[in-house]
Amino acid sequence: LKTLKIPIRQIKVFRALGGADAGLPRATSIPYSTPAKAAKALASGKVDFVIHDAPVLWRITADNPTAPYRIAPKLLTRESLAWAVRRGDSTLRKQANAALSKWRANGTLDRTLRTHMPRYDILR
Repeated sequence: LKTLKIPIRQIKVFRALGGADAGLPRATSIPYSTPAKAAKALASGKVDFVIHDAPVLWRITADNPTAPYRIAPKLLTRESLAWAVRRGDSTLRKQANAALSKWRANGTLDRTLRTHMPRYDILR
């Protein structure tokens, strides 16, 4: 915690439902039903910080530019994203792969990610 310059006190943490332990043995985990509710608790001082999926928190922060919190510039983990297609539906899988290839090639994928994930640049 010293490297993050967070004052040492009882730290209350929200983490993703079913998420990994944050590795903070002195912290108290307080679950919230939605990330937006956790962000409101953060803004009101009920919790000291929120741990959740970066794109979700980026969106909440971008939608609330005057909120009294900011996103830490370092990701805690790197996770891949995947689409699931019904087993045996090779037509749909081929269409999805073709769409992704087209979006990558023409810049649509990059533009979409930058629009909906304000800190997309640190994922690259």
